[in-house]
Amino acid sequence: MSTKKREIENIRINEIINNSLDVLELEINKKSLTIEKNYVENLPELKIDRDEVTKIINNLISNAVKYNNVNGKITISLNIENNFIILIVEDTGIGINADDQAKLFQQFFRAKNKQTRAISGTGLGLSIAKKLIEANHGKISVESVYKQGTKFIVHFPFK
Repeated sequence: MSTKKREIENIRINEIINNSLDVLELEINKKSLTIEKNYVENLPELKIDRDEVTKIINNLISNAVKYNNVNGKITISLNIENNFIILIVEDTGIGINADDQAKLFQQFFRAKNKQTRAISGTGLGLSIAKKLIEANHGKISVESVYKQGTKFIVHFPFK
């Protein structure tokens, strides 16, 4: 099995987000979700592998769609703090209880409750996203209130 060589290039993260939203448009429309984008102006480019950042963003937005309620909302924010671009993906979905939040980034972990039983997934997406973020010297955290929604916060270094 060969491993793809990483190709670090300058990336406009807002373009990757917009592409991800385009790919997920059908699922977004099926659930009648509202998408709100809050981007600061003049965001610097990230030096990152395009495939890696695409996997990260696709996973976070896909989860926000999958685990959201019908007529829910997804808010995607991009901010600058110190030498980091901060990506926040927040949803008004089913939320994650406190016990499960601690295990969320473990391989094959899936929260088990009435709401998640019918949702397909392998439990690999967030663990892969975390590894890719850390491989790019970033960090990811989660804030969630069960039955109210979830917020993922990613710090990407840009200098």
